Amino acid sequence: MELNKEKIEGALKALGEVLEHNNAPPTELVVCGGAALNVLGFVQRTTRDIDVVGTLKKNGDIIRLRKMKDFPSYLSRAITDVKKTLGLPDDWINLGPEQNIDYAFLPTGIETRLVRMEYGRKLVIFYISRIDQIYFKLLAATAMEAGQHFDDLKVLNPTDRELEDATMWVLTQSIVDDKKENFKKILEKLGYGNIAQRI
Repeated sequence: MELNKEKIEGALKALGEVLEHNNAPPTELVVCGGAALNVLGFVQRTTRDIDVVGTLKKNGDIIRLRKMKDFPSYLSRAITDVKKTLGLPDDWINLGPEQNIDYAFLPTGIETRLVRMEYGRKLVIFYISRIDQIYFKLLAATAMEAGQHFDDLKVLNPTDRELEDATMWVLTQSIVDDKKENFKKILEKLGYGNIAQRI
């Protein structure tokens, strides 16, 4: 099943309702990928799932994005309930993206750029911003050898400075170590051969 903006937000609203009905703890998730692009209006296309990149941990006034190894059991049960009710695939919401990201080297200031949306009293979704989408999409395009990630990057239309900053970040990620030549090809296809020559 493919999800458009309406279905994405409908599923998240349903998830919030289940969490509220179950008297679950307040839940905050950080979402990236096609779901975030759709909800924030950067693209108008369908996506297969909702990619959760982590949650937020607070220490006084300091907020940090942290990876989640697994969804907590109360959240997994609610996700399954929504899946059954709406006829969604098993992985309609998942932690897939976090496998490729080194959380010790997140884009500087990513937490300050998150876009907050509430889905009931128990669920808050933080969507990553356009600039951070560029960072993550460039990394994903390198790992997956282009495809939809490459198309999304073209739609996001990064400036030279944005792409150069994203490039410097991607190079901190260990997944790129054995894919540098492919990474250069991605930059060249995007029209940033000048940046590719400098890495």
